[in-house]
Amino acid sequence: LEGSHVYSLDAAGGAIPDKYVSTGSGSPYVYGVLEDQYRDDMNIEEGINLAIRAISAAMKRDSASGDGIDVAVITKEGFRFISEDEVRKRMEG
Repeated sequence: LEGSHVYSLDAAGGAIPDKYVSTGSGSPYVYGVLEDQYRDDMNIEEGINLAIRAISAAMKRDSASGDGIDVAVITKEGFRFISEDEVRKRMEG
């Protein structure tokens, strides 16, 4: 396999490839945003912003979704954690 891949892992260890994945009680809200706004040609910055919008939607409507977002980007160049301040700015913008 080449390129980036996302998998949903089930309790039995099965891996299902998909374009995006969400789990937990807030998933219906996340999927609502992702299904409406995801595009195959998104760049990394657009993907980060979409992920933040999707998780924010769940946090606003589902108390079990928590009150914080951790965002990290993994590329062939390495791992990059997005700071809390940067996430907050993107949520407000």
